[in-house]
Amino acid sequence: MSQPGRPKPLNHWLNNLPVEQRTLRQLGHFARLARRLNAEMPPELHGPWKLAALDAERLLLVTEDSLWATRLRYLETPLLDAAERIGGLRPRRLEVQVRPARERARRRQPPRQPPGPEAIKSIRQSAEQAPEPLRRALLRLARHAEGKPDDPLD
Repeated sequence: MSQPGRPKPLNHWLNNLPVEQRTLRQLGHFARLARRLNAEMPPELHGPWKLAALDAERLLLVTEDSLWATRLRYLETPLLDAAERIGGLRPRRLEVQVRPARERARRRQPPRQPPGPEAIKSIRQSAEQAPEPLRRALLRLARHAEGKPDDPLD
């Protein structure tokens, strides 16, 4: 701790910032690291991946494409070299995770619309001709589509 009347180190002031400001500073620093890492990469590695973590333990990259993940894993040494040039420490390992975009797209879709009256009528007609286990399932589906509670006898 510094003595009264003496200047305090910069870290003292930075560590006393509100949480939001510290978080924004860290995010800004991380974005700069990601840009510098991308600039250090050979042109054939500029693609659909993102930096997720960079420290002495690991370099974590995330991509939506398994082919890109394979390509990144294959080029582990140049990636770790680039991480060392920008961060000063060489990460011990490279990790590449694949997070498919279709999962995110599916979550963003609006909820499905319930079947209309014609579809419900068709389900009921199919139930009339169906064998017993399927008949009960189709009738439950029709009741559910109509917003009626399930019949406990079915």
